Amino acid sequence: MNKSSLYGSAIVTARSVKLLNADRVRRMIDAPTGAEAVKVLYECGYNENIIGGSAGDIDGLLSDEIRRTAALFDELASDAALRETVLKRYDYHNAKVFLKQKYAGGEAAFYPFGLTPPETIREAVVNGGFGSLRQPLSRVLTALTAEIDKITAAGGRASGRKIDIALDKAYFADAAGSAEKIRSKFIREYYRAEADAANILICARSRRLGFSEEDAKAQLAEGGAIPFKTVLSVMTGDADRLASVFTGTRYLPLVKILCVSLRRDADLTAFEAAAEEFLLSLTRQPVVDYNSEEPLFRWFQQKLAELKTVKLILVCKNNNLPDQEIRKRLKDIYQ
Repeated sequence: MNKSSLYGSAIVTARSVKLLNADRVRRMIDAPTGAEAVKVLYECGYNENIIGGSAGDIDGLLSDEIRRTAALFDELASDAALRETVLKRYDYHNAKVFLKQKYAGGEAAFYPFGLTPPETIREAVVNGGFGSLRQPLSRVLTALTAEIDKITAAGGRASGRKIDIALDKAYFADAAGSAEKIRSKFIREYYRAEADAANILICARSRRLGFSEEDAKAQLAEGGAIPFKTVLSVMTGDADRLASVFTGTRYLPLVKILCVSLRRDADLTAFEAAAEEFLLSLTRQPVVDYNSEEPLFRWFQQKLAELKTVKLILVCKNNNLPDQEIRKRLKDIYQ
């Protein structure tokens, strides 16, 4: 029995009752102003500085809560493999942000945490030297920037899509190795599901954009449970029969939603939302092992989803969107 895991489980179990739920979401939406909506967050344990802040400064309101969430996870994670697997995701995200700022003029927000301090990654990208970064991120960035520099030297432009593909693929390969060392079976299975969902989406997007099967195959993420051959059937399978390929897997409901989009020649918005909802739903299933860090992992993933939802609601409220339009954009669990 791991006492550190039990301590962490007790802490986050107490905090889980304060997570945003359907009732609190309803009250935020029904609030007459963004400022009134923010007051509901007091019940969710948000910092009092948020409650007294300006509802118009949404990123400012949430940045402190994001830092607190990451800091608590980092403090309570006694499984080194879990800590590494969870936090390295944000290193890859931040690397994408800083690369796009340097080469493509992107201005996306970076996460103020990770396995590596974001300032260290930014400095490495700006200066073009990656020796201070851990492997394999250092190796990936070295090869990617060399390729981009060659393209730009020849008069070409850096591709944001190329940056995304290279670093997403590298992240999944990196996470696949460390995730298998995590003690919790539930968490290991979650990362396999994440890779599978990503691969189905990669093939769906490639099909929609008319890319070749080889192009899609080159992007597929490592670490999933579904063989690449099965996932690649999304590229060429008949929309009326594709679901049968995934019969017996947990992804059948997702693929059925995808088939509807394919038959209607519609965009993939519904499927993308369903894939995100699917992963979140896994964290909301009953806890199997309170003696592991499973409760901590579930709470962390749910808290990050909550922060996205809070931002969505406040942006909509500040732009005076009708309540029914806000509800359409919410995940099912908050309806």
